[in-house]
This record gives sequence, structure tokens and C-alpha cells, in this order.
Amino acid sequence: MTRAFRLVTRVASAAALLLAFAASSPAQSSRITQADVQKLQDSVYLTERDISNLRTRDSARATQLQTELDDLSDEVIYLRVKLRKERTLAQSEYNDVQTRIEDVRSRARGNDRVSSAAPPARAATRTTATARRRTVPFIVTGYGAGFV
Repeated sequence: MTRAFRLVTRVASAAALLLAFAASSPAQSSRITQADVQKLQDSVYLTERDISNLRTRDSARATQLQTELDDLSDEVIYLRVKLRKERTLAQSEYNDVQTRIEDVRSRARGNDRVSSAAPPARAATRTTATARRRTVPFIVTGYGAGFV
């Protein structure tokens, strides 16, 4: 009886340990890190290079894409600061910016759009993110409080 009890206890312990490990793995793998945000920044640099190459062929299109990329670069900085301050970042926020950078890069290379996001939705998201950043209070010694 004790032998069977020990066997059941060991199997149950091993199963509990395995389940605990399996449950923690997806949570860790989906967590956004500073390295992930750096990959976004690297994508922005690569896209700038592609836009620079496009500028020799189509200056107007390159200017439009550079404007979009400048906004996306601001959003990458926003995500970096948000991650540092809040220590967490939603996967959907990261994916949205990543998809939009890939979309701009694809258009700079002359490929069709790769994302299904409509341009008006991106403009609204960009405006909201910019509005949030501009309402952050700051204090300058000798000058009082103000807003960015």
C-alpha cells in the first residue's frame, strides 16, 4: 500500500510540476521586452534606408512614407518609455506598430500593402497616442509647471 501511495505521489508531483512549467512558458514568451522594442527601432532604421533608396525614383512618395515613418518612430519611442515606466506592454500595441512599420517598408520597396489596416484607423491611433504624450506634465525649476 505504501509503495503504491509513493508512486502515485511522485507521479502527481511530476504532473503538477510539468503543468506549472507549461503554464508559465506562454506567459514568458509573450511578454514584450526592451529587446523587442529595439527590434522595432531597427526596423525603423531599415525602412529609412528603403525610403532613401526610393527618393531617387519617386520623391513625392518617399516624402509621404517618411512622414508616416516619423510618426511610427515617435510611437516606438512612446512604447519604449511606456515599457520602462509601466514594466508591461500589450502584445496588441507592439503588433500594431510592427505591422505598420512593415507596411511602410513594403510600400517603400514597391510591394503591395502587407497589412489590412485602413489608413484612417492608423491616423486616429497616431493622433490618440500623440495626444496622450502631450498631456504629460513636467516641472522646470524656476519656471513652474507646464505641459509637453
